[in-house]
Amino acid sequence: MKTNNTHLLFVNKVFGTAPLSYQWYFNTNTLLANATNTSLMLTNVQTNAAGWYSVIVTNSLGTTNAAARLTVITNSSNPAMIGWATVSDRGLTTTTGGAGGPTVTVSNITDLNTYAMKTTPYIIQVSGTLSGNFSVSGNKTIIGLPGATISPGYMNITRGPNIIVRNLKMVGYNCSDSPGCGNSGNDVITVKGTNCHHIWFDHLDISDGTDGNLDQTHSVDYVTLSWCKFWYSTPGRAHRFSNLISGADTSTFDRGHLKITFHHCWWADNCDERMPRGRFGKVHVFNCYYTSSGNSYCIYSGVEMQVLAENNYFQTIKNPLGFDATSGALASVNNVLVSCTGTMAGGGGTVFNPSDYYSYTVDPVTDVPAIVQAGVGPK
Repeated sequence: MKTNNTHLLFVNKVFGTAPLSYQWYFNTNTLLANATNTSLMLTNVQTNAAGWYSVIVTNSLGTTNAAARLTVITNSSNPAMIGWATVSDRGLTTTTGGAGGPTVTVSNITDLNTYAMKTTPYIIQVSGTLSGNFSVSGNKTIIGLPGATISPGYMNITRGPNIIVRNLKMVGYNCSDSPGCGNSGNDVITVKGTNCHHIWFDHLDISDGTDGNLDQTHSVDYVTLSWCKFWYSTPGRAHRFSNLISGADTSTFDRGHLKITFHHCWWADNCDERMPRGRFGKVHVFNCYYTSSGNSYCIYSGVEMQVLAENNYFQTIKNPLGFDATSGALASVNNVLVSCTGTMAGGGGTVFNPSDYYSYTVDPVTDVPAIVQAGVGPK
């Protein structure tokens, strides 16, 4: 089997008494018209080409066959932005970050914070390993160069819209949220406030938040998280609560906000709960992968929240899907649950239709483990 960009060639080598005849099939019994040569060429391969390919070879003495499975992994090194961050509203037609501003490269936390807090657009490239905490204002793109890491540290986004953060590894302080912890209560990334809208988090590796890994509260809006990995290094540590949306049942100011898309994300080692858990928002979770065995719960739709969980793959997980029986709503569409226990069904009322707001295409759910593991994190 050979690949060349989006073209793929299956080659079958059979030795026997001539003449030999060939017939290729897709998914066992779908005959491929005119596929009667020793090789099979597929062009412009897309995700719907994934499956089993087989060939039956016949001569005067009988028949034999061979098969191979094709898994199509999308090119995620520079994907297009999709989801809520693309939707036009509040004076922005989409999320552009620091586009149009100068590009700078930083290699220490002081310079990162200085440029990230400028009042004008900037594209900030992060180089090497930095330690410490920083804040980000509006109209910024923060992009990690190969190997860029912030450890330990946290990012605070409270001061403006239109932000892109890509290709970074970020590690929190890995201590319990309690008195005596030097950075008690801090997430690895905090997004908070009504001015924080149109934000894209892409290809991040986020771990060991003292509070959460990436929390969004206080009327944050129009956010996409794509190809991100969330995890914790210490299984027994308290407060391994990964992704909170809205801070409390009484946060009624969040009504009409918190429109968030998670896609192709991986909740991996030692995440305990909030993957995500929220209130009031309209949240779309699709093509995500869950392997955080020993957890308490995964997705939970709380007070006045609408969640569409679509084509996700849950493996050896407790309580994959849950909702507040009073006012939460969760629709479960074509999810796979392998060796899971507890609450595993949606309910609670009608949820929104993402297609009314943005275009997207789901990958086959059976391919999610391979696609997500190959694609998440900095690229």
